[in-house]
Amino acid sequence: MRNVLLYQDAYGLYGPYPTGYGENVTFDRCGFLAYETVLASGYLSLVNSLLVQITNGCNFSYSSNYCRSTNSSTAAFQTVSRSGHYLAVNDWRNAGTTSINAGLLADLRKKTTYPPIVWSGDITNETVLAPQALRDDDPPDLGYHYDPLDWVFHNISLTNAQLSLTNGVALCLYGVNGLNLKSGAKVYSEGTPLAFNHMVRYPAVQEVPTNLDGTTGTVHMLQINGAWSVLPEIRLRFTEISHLSDNIYRQVILANSGSYPFSLFSFTDCQLHGGQLYLAPYLYSDVRGMTVAFTNNLVRRANITLIQGYNNDQTGLGVKMGNNLFYRGTALLQNNTGTFPWSIYNNEFDGVNMNGSSVLANTTGYNGFVNTPSLGGPGNVSLTNFIYASAALSDYYQSSTGLINAGSTNANLLGLYHYTTQTNQTKETTSLVDIGLHYVALNGQNLPVDTDADGLPDYFEDRNGDWATNDTFNWTVARTHTAFPGDLQEYELSWNILVNDPAQDYGNEQDTQFESTCAVLNGTVLVGYVDSNQGIFQFGGSPYLTPLIPRFVAYSISHSGGTAFQDKGVPPLSANNYGDAGDPVLAVDKALNLVHLAGTSPRNTNGWKGILFWKSTDGGVTFGQPTTVRDEIIQTDKPWITVDNTTGTGQHDVYLTFTSLANPKRLWLATSTNGYLNNWTTNLLREVDGTIITDLESAIVAVGPDHVAHVVWFERTGTSTYWLKTRKVQNRGSALGVVTNVCQLVFSDPANINFQLKRSNSAAASDIFRAFAFPVVAANPDPDKASHLYVVYADTGQNPGDKSDIFLVSSANGGDNWTSPVRINSVWTNDQWMPVMAIKPDGTKLFVDWYDRRNDSANSLIELYGRFSTIGADGLVNLGDEFRITTGSFPPAFAGTLPDNTNEGYYDPTYPPGGVNLNWWYSVWPANVNTTGELSGHVGEYNGA
Repeated sequence: MRNVLLYQDAYGLYGPYPTGYGENVTFDRCGFLAYETVLASGYLSLVNSLLVQITNGCNFSYSSNYCRSTNSSTAAFQTVSRSGHYLAVNDWRNAGTTSINAGLLADLRKKTTYPPIVWSGDITNETVLAPQALRDDDPPDLGYHYDPLDWVFHNISLTNAQLSLTNGVALCLYGVNGLNLKSGAKVYSEGTPLAFNHMVRYPAVQEVPTNLDGTTGTVHMLQINGAWSVLPEIRLRFTEISHLSDNIYRQVILANSGSYPFSLFSFTDCQLHGGQLYLAPYLYSDVRGMTVAFTNNLVRRANITLIQGYNNDQTGLGVKMGNNLFYRGTALLQNNTGTFPWSIYNNEFDGVNMNGSSVLANTTGYNGFVNTPSLGGPGNVSLTNFIYASAALSDYYQSSTGLINAGSTNANLLGLYHYTTQTNQTKETTSLVDIGLHYVALNGQNLPVDTDADGLPDYFEDRNGDWATNDTFNWTVARTHTAFPGDLQEYELSWNILVNDPAQDYGNEQDTQFESTCAVLNGTVLVGYVDSNQGIFQFGGSPYLTPLIPRFVAYSISHSGGTAFQDKGVPPLSANNYGDAGDPVLAVDKALNLVHLAGTSPRNTNGWKGILFWKSTDGGVTFGQPTTVRDEIIQTDKPWITVDNTTGTGQHDVYLTFTSLANPKRLWLATSTNGYLNNWTTNLLREVDGTIITDLESAIVAVGPDHVAHVVWFERTGTSTYWLKTRKVQNRGSALGVVTNVCQLVFSDPANINFQLKRSNSAAASDIFRAFAFPVVAANPDPDKASHLYVVYADTGQNPGDKSDIFLVSSANGGDNWTSPVRINSVWTNDQWMPVMAIKPDGTKLFVDWYDRRNDSANSLIELYGRFSTIGADGLVNLGDEFRITTGSFPPAFAGTLPDNTNEGYYDPTYPPGGVNLNWWYSVWPANVNTTGELSGHVGEYNGA
């Protein structure tokens, strides 16, 4: 038994001399695991399995390895939709052995023990859905695994918005209507040849077949139930729609009573397994009509009915079918009036019941018919049998030769240049097209062919598949745009992806999200940020708001490489229910699959003490209750964390830096070496002495492959001299080196320790936001460059009137000596600030990006710019070309930036503009009392990229 769920069975195995071997089996509420009926002698061996609420074991001895048991089924599992066996115990995840059947292990890597999310509320904003239920591609979880479902829709309406499905997402639709398409609705679904998107009903995946909502009649995945002013549109590519065998009225793909129009329903490179698509417009006066397009799909045992001119109706239904394989099932195709054009060419119909189909002349031809009556037209091929072959993408490659080079025109003219019908993966190129279904040609590693080796496959770069090289990307030549390191990076950086979910903003008070931090773990992208949704004015310190808990740290997660994010809201509260004031930072332990999240100290009436620290053991999906690090240190702020990910002594150590704002102001380093984050060694890094050292800010730590950590911070001496300083940390945090100068800054503001950047050149002098000259430090991860360090920072420019530029310094000897600053931004006009930096894991490339206002003559609108650089063997950096990252610009965010914010109540409640009456938002706030003090000018403090 492999990946089996046994639920409420009397016996797992039963009979004389039973013999069994089980891998990833879940036994839930069974009477016996096994029962031998003769001599109480048998054999049962279990691996990676779960024994839950079992009344009896076996009446003979058995073995179990990497197995767990519990007497509580409700504690073991969580129920979502019609499944009751998604794991609820995180300790059972990653707890199995990989020493199981190789085929099973490969299958489990595509399956999950995580539940889907049931979508609530209609969709009226652009929405991107990507996988969120973690596939088990790390050490295997215990017990039964499901085919993944990521999202569940039931009677959700989509209006004036685009719903995009991507990266192999699995969408479950159930009930009478899964998704209602209304005016302006667009559904775009595009997976990849190796990761199809999926649209299914839950019985195809989950164990309970009964209907969730009690529906016994017709059920629809998609529905159009009105003649909308802006017609809905559906485009599917590399998408699989699957139905179990059932009454055809319970397999409806799109329901619109044959009468309500849409603009387009397009299937390209898709697979339809079962299902019914019935479109026969009748007695409908809308002259806009509709079009259905099938291009290069596998349509397997489905029921397709497309009729134009039903009962001589003149409503237009255009049909385009090319290079599909219709395998079994039925197809009723009738073009009775020709109101809209039809084109049915180069398709294969194998064992299809054509149900008396008839089409007008000159609309069909060059089709292959295997045991199927011909539709007529020229160039058809009729065969009595056909043999298919299996390869990486399907079981429907062509082994028989009867349809090879038998089509109507050349393959590139049909967009199939980079496709094949053969298991040897030979591309069609410009040959006469083969009739029937094609697959993207693969290389020897079973990946889509990438001729120019730039990370983007040929079929993707040559989007229309016509062989030409005049598309956005040239599929024959990499690095066609010299400002980028490659076409893949250009493509990735052209996307501006929304990380937080605006629909979760509460009310209409203009909640904001800012101060972002990012980490990547095994393909999962995590972003932490300050989220004012649950923020409390003055961080809960006001006597009027003491019952309220401020919670500013929030996070989002992407399982699709950053193409779409799920807003996870706030992590759990601490045991004493103290909140936090934001400043989130993330770090990952790659080997242990852990995610660490730190936030500024708890904000409460007892003062600011310690730093909150959360740990996730499931790759960042959920976090446990936080611990408070060094809760004896008061007025803590500005944390930063990093993890030692290099094998050897020190691996898994966590380094935490933070500031104490109490007098005297201090910078601290805490190090956890026991892996449980409950045993910290603390060192004082630096403190204000009032004479030489007059201020300190923002200690940031990085650790190199030699297990040596380096802390860099911002420091003032006297009244207006600023430095970046560093200190080496050895012996797992127990030994501090001497303080060394990184560089002296041009910056010389004696009061604010930050750039007072104006909203625009013409704004009032007081209309500012704060941008800091804080450093960002990185250590080269290449062991051969273990002592190579890099610091990037913002500083006052060296040209007249240049408020701030981005600079880089480096050290090749562990921070003892540093290079002179090099300006990163080539254009010095307007403001450049808030840089971030990353180094390629092999230590050869360095990337910096920053906020930049160069393209706005008013010096207001912001864009992101970046620059890749090459790191030499000596550690020196050779700057590459800089480039614009964002495809649009945005204004600096203030309370009051948007016109509506000037109205009472329309502001971010955490950082309201001065003079706004808080009574509108907080009912406990005294009437007619306006906000005063520092926070009224606190908006936009740290807009981290």
